[in-house]
Amino acid sequence: MRRRDREDRPLAVPFVVLGHLGSELFAMNLGTTRVNRIEGADLATASRARAFEAMLLGGLDRHHLMDQGRPELIYGTVFEPSGQAPSKRQLRTMLEDNCVPDGMYVLGSPGPSVAYASLDGNRSSTALVRLHKRFAIERSARSGKLSALFPKDGAVLSYPLLDQRAVATFPRELERSDSLRELSAFLGFRPGYLLIALAKVHGGYCKKVVVSILPEL
Repeated sequence: MRRRDREDRPLAVPFVVLGHLGSELFAMNLGTTRVNRIEGADLATASRARAFEAMLLGGLDRHHLMDQGRPELIYGTVFEPSGQAPSKRQLRTMLEDNCVPDGMYVLGSPGPSVAYASLDGNRSSTALVRLHKRFAIERSARSGKLSALFPKDGAVLSYPLLDQRAVATFPRELERSDSLRELSAFLGFRPGYLLIALAKVHGGYCKKVVVSILPEL
């Protein structure tokens, strides 16, 4: 009986929260040590979770068609806190293993967006970038929207910053900050990583956006 109960029990997948974007949750899958995009779950619970908080996703739905622009996307119905979390060292290793290597394009191509027609489901739609001393947040004088800027292989890359915590805490009167001390005060932590993803397709293209700024570990 006990064996049958275990077999009938719905699968729950352990994750660590990395960020949110619209209807999606982004999280590190502790089983695969890769980033997943999650839809369909009770994101009201997940949206209150802090970065790196351990959660469990249950009620997995395996019948959705794959989105070629978001191959890491999975669907679930239950999202709840977990009492089991990886150590800082383990989590740091997972993050570093998912970072864009030197000499490689962010999300596989140059430029600020990718043509949806060029995606076949074999290219990751998420990436982590390790931040070092040079990092800035800049506000557009025309639109007022924020961008995150960072150096990569001799160039300075700039992507729209959609991290709601950063948007809410960056002073409206400030046009730019590249001071780590100042940015740490705004964010409440020292920035260590950027989670970058392809946004949902719009007009035939998927923009590269910064989903979240993650703390140093």
